[in-house]
Amino acid sequence: MAKTQTAKVKKKVWVTILAPKSLNERPIGEAYVAEPGLLVGRVVSCNLMSLTDNIKNQNANMKFFITDIRDNKAQTRPVSFELNQTFIKRMMRRKKNRVDESLPFKTADNKNVRIKLFLLTNNTAKSSAISKLRVKIKEETKNLVNRTKYDELFDSVVMHRVQSKLRGVLNKIVPLKVCEVRVLKEEKEKRKIGEKQTIEKVEIPEEKKEERTENKKEEALKEEKKKVGKKETKKLPSKNEKSFRSEASKPFRKIKDVSKSLEKSETSQKEEKK
Repeated sequence: MAKTQTAKVKKKVWVTILAPKSLNERPIGEAYVAEPGLLVGRVVSCNLMSLTDNIKNQNANMKFFITDIRDNKAQTRPVSFELNQTFIKRMMRRKKNRVDESLPFKTADNKNVRIKLFLLTNNTAKSSAISKLRVKIKEETKNLVNRTKYDELFDSVVMHRVQSKLRGVLNKIVPLKVCEVRVLKEEKEKRKIGEKQTIEKVEIPEEKKEERTENKKEEALKEEKKKVGKKETKKLPSKNEKSFRSEASKPFRKIKDVSKSLEKSETSQKEEKK
């Protein structure tokens, strides 16, 4: 008897996903995978409070990109920082101006980043003051982002350094109640407006072009005939239908004849009495 060969099944392994060095390489979670290399390129999300042990950071979430695996431990880098929408709604009050800005910048190590700011004034401000505030926001954030590197920028946003610097400068124009970074994320490079995709044109022979034009003309003529030439024709009733109608109408005819005879008798009686 020939021995049957059984296929070997790889055992799955638990891989711990670690945060970057700036967050003390704390464990974000674990993954149960047959091959640890399959985790490279995936994105993992986590609440910021679980990494910093600070209750103030419970309203923020972060996403990390898995870059490498060493000794069954996944190394990551930050991809995005975002505040919860419920936190922003709770901060809203009457008689206050909300200012939102979405600005793309480049860091010191030439990485594209988009930063979205959320500001809330103490009292209602004039439109001229808000326009000055918007101009100042662009200047200060550009100077701040262009000087710092990608990883350092995320660290400073998590530690609330960027927010405090911006608030100290912007309070001189309009007093602010809230100055927060709503979103900070890595942005991919987009294609320039002038660049266009080159598409190779395929030459069609003249015979096929003539056939296509003739087919189009025939289709157009058929559609015109359908619209103009054709009319709805009423179907005539068949013999069976005629006989059925005549039989069905017999009892109604008898009732009419009886009613007419009764009317005649009544009129004759009245004439005799006269």
